[in-house]
Amino acid sequence: MSAPGRGPVARPAPRGRMRRPPEPIRPMAVRALACAALLSCLAGPVAAARPVRIELFGDSTQYGWDARTEGRVPHPPAQVLQAAMDARFGPGAVRVTERAVPGTTAGELLEGRDGLNRPWPADVDADIVVVNHALNDALARVPLARYEETLRDLHPTVFETPNPVTVDWPWADYAAAMRRVAAEQHAPVADVAAWMLARPRWRASLVDGVHPDDATYGAIVREVLAPALVPLVEAALRR
Repeated sequence: MSAPGRGPVARPAPRGRMRRPPEPIRPMAVRALACAALLSCLAGPVAAARPVRIELFGDSTQYGWDARTEGRVPHPPAQVLQAAMDARFGPGAVRVTERAVPGTTAGELLEGRDGLNRPWPADVDADIVVVNHALNDALARVPLARYEETLRDLHPTVFETPNPVTVDWPWADYAAAMRRVAAEQHAPVADVAAWMLARPRWRASLVDGVHPDDATYGAIVREVLAPALVPLVEAALRR
């Protein structure tokens, strides 16, 4: 029994018997404890580190519109990009989100009139921002000077040019305008237009003359967008 306010009272050893002295800690055990402590210290910051955040803005081709089902393709761009980032940097190192709205223009994104996003950049929560707006601007024949000024105001981290289309829209003029603004701002370009035009039979990959099929959406991400983003993610992880 213990006295009030005190710890347990040790019983005296029986006479004629010696208490066994504690065994010394062996050097191997000391090293094991030291390594465990070091690993614990190192693991803490890594587990608590904030992931690099990538946000995708754009129209239906950023959303992953499926012209066959009039919904989303089975493997939309954001999903494919997340898988590519996980494979490259490990799960949890990068977080990809998508805030694209089918049928909208760059100006609607800037002004907060696309039905999802508030006036730019109120809803931006990312380290790396990708903008893919051009096709609906081409469809609406937005004046190129106004389109370029809108892109300057958006000032994304990465510009993504539109995929070519077979319908009568002047998409190439808008892709060229995007490249000009990107050069002014020294920003990387994920040049989907140039990549796709170099592919044999690229027209066959457009379901309705505008929207790619599921396989092509995935190829665009893996072969064009992800390579443009990897150096930026690496730089962000080093900070």
